[in-house]
Amino acid sequence: GMLKPFTIYRCAVAAYTSVGMGPFTTYLYFETDEAAPSSAPEALSFDSDVTSTMLSLHWLPPLSNNHNGIIRSYIVKLTETNTNIVTTYNTTETTITISSLHPYYIYECSVAAVTIDIG
Repeated sequence: GMLKPFTIYRCAVAAYTSVGMGPFTTYLYFETDEAAPSSAPEALSFDSDVTSTMLSLHWLPPLSNNHNGIIRSYIVKLTETNTNIVTTYNTTETTITISSLHPYYIYECSVAAVTIDIG
């Protein structure tokens, strides 16, 4: 089966013949490599005191069993819906304040967690 990323496993081997099973070896421990998070950050929200040119976003990390490694940063994408211009921000925090927005524009935002790869 599939091994889960960023997980410690232990393994032992025993020979089996027509006479029966022999003794097991000592355990060998190994850790699987990191991978991209398997889910997005949770509970994306914004402050209620948003202005026409500034926005503060907040979120929670992905569920811990979906980290698949050490969360090193987050990528926030902000898209102006009427121009389709995408601006990308990087942060190590679970909050970001974005300024220099255009008044009365509609924006879409998404957040991805990053280990050694983008989730």
